[in-house]
Amino acid sequence: MVEKPVVAALLVSLSLPAGAAAQERDDRRRERPSHAALNLTVDNFGISIGNSRGVDGLRLNFRDDDLWWVNGINFTLWQPRHNYDAVINGLALGIIGPQAGWINGLAAGLAVEVGHQMNGATVSNGAFNGIAVGGLATAANADLNGLGVGGLASVISGNTKGLAVGGLASVINGQVEGIGVGGLASVISGKARGIAVGGLSAVVNGG
Repeated sequence: MVEKPVVAALLVSLSLPAGAAAQERDDRRRERPSHAALNLTVDNFGISIGNSRGVDGLRLNFRDDDLWWVNGINFTLWQPRHNYDAVINGLALGIIGPQAGWINGLAAGLAVEVGHQMNGATVSNGAFNGIAVGGLATAANADLNGLGVGGLASVISGNTKGLAVGGLASVINGQVEGIGVGGLASVISGKARGIAVGGLSAVVNGG
């Protein structure tokens, strides 16, 4: 007779391979992405088509994976992944949106992801210094120093020094030194030194 703990262990082991194999394949992809590309370059300067590590010039790719750097223009068609150590100096473009650790310049796409710092104009998930403009929304998951504008909403998770504007709402979860403007509502969770303007209401929870 087989003991119940042994049966349970067998059932668990039988349920693991598919998920474990999938995770292992995903880990291998993360560790060793293909950097196959057509490089029309001299000393890394020129045009790169494909998933190259980087280029000084123009880089065109279907899906960025383990990008290192671009000085110039980077365009990625599909949703990028694993590029949070990348540095893009210049223009970062994507149909879905570019992804990098640092972007210095202009970034545009449906959803721009910045892991560390953005200096320029875009939507940022890291510390933001400059102008953030989103057709639907501007979201900064850290501090905003500058101007944040969202067609529907502007959402700042950190402190704000400057101006945050949302067509429907402006939501700032930290302290504000500046102006928060929302078409319907302006909500500030921290202390405010400046102006909060909302079409229907302006709420400052920190006094």
